[in-house]
Amino acid sequence: MTGTTDDRTSEEQVRIPAELPVLPLRDMVLYPFIIAPLSVARDVSIQAVDRALAENRMILLVAQKDKDEEEPGEDDLFRVGTVAVIMRMLKLPDERIRVLVQGVSRARITQFARCGRSSARASRGSPISRTIPPPSRRKPSCAR
Repeated sequence: MTGTTDDRTSEEQVRIPAELPVLPLRDMVLYPFIIAPLSVARDVSIQAVDRALAENRMILLVAQKDKDEEEPGEDDLFRVGTVAVIMRMLKLPDERIRVLVQGVSRARITQFARCGRSSARASRGSPISRTIPPPSRRKPSCAR
């Protein structure tokens, strides 16, 4: 029984495929373990969601550099994003969809796999390092 919890935790880690559909986000960034609703209206983005639902429910969410860009290309997207799982989807009457997603892990785009940005190869990101100074070097809260 020694170490069974640790072994089970490492085995239960989510397996992220090497290639994922890409969903550009206009005005938000999703972090790992955050649950958020998204409204999806662009045809290419709806196709990315449909592809993710047909495969393994995983999608790569990346922020756009310019939120006013209607058809973002490879150069219009940041290279680091969040792999998310689509938990629920709702089709609206006006052809938009609403999805509820949960961030799983950071990921870096290594290359776009298909024309444009419909799919990308990504490598899983490293854990976020903490940059909190030791207690002796912290300023009192009233001095900040």
